[in-house]
Amino acid sequence: MRKWIALGGIVFSAACGSSGSDIKCGDGTTLDNGECVPQGSGSGVTCGAGTQLDSTGTMCIPTPPGATGAPTITGISENEGGISGGDLFEIQGTGFAGDDVTALHVYFGATTPGSSGDLGPCEALIGPATATVITGQVPPDCTFSTSITITVQTNLGMATTPYLYDALFLADGDDFYLNEPGHIYVVDPEAAKSFDLGNLVDSQGGTYNLDGMAFAGNTLYGVTTGDSEADLDGVAQLVTIDLSTYDPTAGTVTVTPVSDLFDEADDAIYASDLRVIGTTLYAWGYACSDGCAQGLVTIDPTGSTSFVETSASETSFFGALAVDGTGALTAAPNGAYPDTANGATGELDSVDVGTGALTSTATLDWGIGAPITTMMYAGTTLLGVVDNGTYSAMVYDGETYPSYFGQTLAVIDPTATPIVGATILALPEQIGAQARISAMDIPPTTFVIARQVPTDRWKKLPAIGLEHQPQGSSIATAHANIMNALHRRGAK
Repeated sequence: MRKWIALGGIVFSAACGSSGSDIKCGDGTTLDNGECVPQGSGSGVTCGAGTQLDSTGTMCIPTPPGATGAPTITGISENEGGISGGDLFEIQGTGFAGDDVTALHVYFGATTPGSSGDLGPCEALIGPATATVITGQVPPDCTFSTSITITVQTNLGMATTPYLYDALFLADGDDFYLNEPGHIYVVDPEAAKSFDLGNLVDSQGGTYNLDGMAFAGNTLYGVTTGDSEADLDGVAQLVTIDLSTYDPTAGTVTVTPVSDLFDEADDAIYASDLRVIGTTLYAWGYACSDGCAQGLVTIDPTGSTSFVETSASETSFFGALAVDGTGALTAAPNGAYPDTANGATGELDSVDVGTGALTSTATLDWGIGAPITTMMYAGTTLLGVVDNGTYSAMVYDGETYPSYFGQTLAVIDPTATPIVGATILALPEQIGAQARISAMDIPPTTFVIARQVPTDRWKKLPAIGLEHQPQGSSIATAHANIMNALHRRGAK
């Protein structure tokens, strides 16, 4: 006898009362249609493999299946993947299938079941399961949390194991052409997809554009540009961004202002990037009350802002700041124009946290105008948003300058040639404009958002061709470097 079990449209069979070998009947019995039945006047019946005596003690019948029990998980491959989903996984363990298993689900996050035969909002599509192996496809992250729990659930119980989603969060800076408010995005570099969460707005409906943002644990800080609609006095502000307030209908995320940015002399400070070391917020900023001095800035979340030390004059009003795993700071002040364009020299410098002093690491000039608008370390790899001027140009005072748009994500390696490696990913843009990303950070591995989000709004980002690469760059190598940097747990 064979019993058929259907799990989510996946059908498999199990043999009743068989250990996998042919049934051998004992003395006084004979095999009849898969069962040992009495024959003649035999006594002292001994049952063969896969059979047992019935209650009368005279007949061998198939041994019924044992209880499967609650599932267990002993391993998973892979335990990390891109936030938009799509990777394949294999879960190893026990209790995934059996004669008494009538339901099997795998959830990446909330264990809310689907209805009318549909998958739940956080449920994975799975293939045929054996008692010890489940295979399937990772669903998109349904909360934007970095750290989630995988739950294997049957009608007999459940088992859990951790999983890590990889993602970048980015935000728009000023738009000098369409005058559009800033948006915040989630990007999956592995799949080259982005999710537009929409406008950054406060409780009064005022909109914000960001020049930097950084995670401090589960708190996401941002610094505004000073030209945002909600920068009422034309001064940049420190704000917090609550991703759990994402409203998919309105297309908004709530921003809460903390304080305006003024130094100890009450001069307005404009910050062009933001990073966190311990409990201290650092920015690369400049003030223009007496010339436009730039340098390292500390920002107290309670509102106090001060220069650690000012350095050279600001020449392009672009700057980027990154902190590595040891707490060391790297800055990319000024633009990165070719020297023949306007005389500015792109820099990559190490920064003394105590004094703000800069030590040159590399020169960022290359064949086109390409300032670094924001950068960060992912592991030991330095990633930068490059304003790639090959897309278009702008004219000012009769001179043509590389555009501040057409941005791409690149690896910055001072030991390599070229310093700015192949740009493998075009960054998200609003309709009718090119990308203007000016803030970027990667969430911590423990990041959790208590907010379910739609998973059908991911959009493919355009591919970057060789015509947009510096000479000698390798797209494949840069892509591998970025993926290795973002995969912080588990092998890919």
